[in-house]
Amino acid sequence: MSEKTFKIVGNDISDGYHTFDELIEYGKAHNANMVDGMPWSFEINGRAITHENNDCYLITTLEGVMKFKRGEMLIIGVNGEAYPCKMDIFEKTYEPVKERPHPNGECLDRQSSIFCSECEKAISEKV
Repeated sequence: MSEKTFKIVGNDISDGYHTFDELIEYGKAHNANMVDGMPWSFEINGRAITHENNDCYLITTLEGVMKFKRGEMLIIGVNGEAYPCKMDIFEKTYEPVKERPHPNGECLDRQSSIFCSECEKAISEKV
C-alpha cells in the first residue's frame, strides 16, 4: 500500500494532515477552553484533545491516548480517526500533491477528486 500523496487541508481540520500550529488555531477558533492564550481542551470529530504543555497535546486515538508534539503532523483519517505522526516518518511516507496547470479552468485532477487551489475555491463558493 502506497500513501505517497497528501494535501494540507488548512481551514478544515476534520480530515487531512495538519501541523501543531494548525491544531492550536483550530482550538482557538472552536471555543476551546483557553489558558494563558493556549487552547486547553477541545474535540475534533468527537475525539478529545487536551493540552499537556505548550509543545504537546494529548490526542485520543483508536489505540488510546497519544502525544502530539510540535514538529509532528496530525493525521485525520477518512473515518475521523486522529493520530500523530513523527515528521521523518511523514516525509518518508507522503509527498505533496502537485498542482498542475489546466486549460479553460478545468482541473486535470478532477477524476481523482484532487483539485488545484483555484478550482477548490470555485467549488467551495458554489456550495
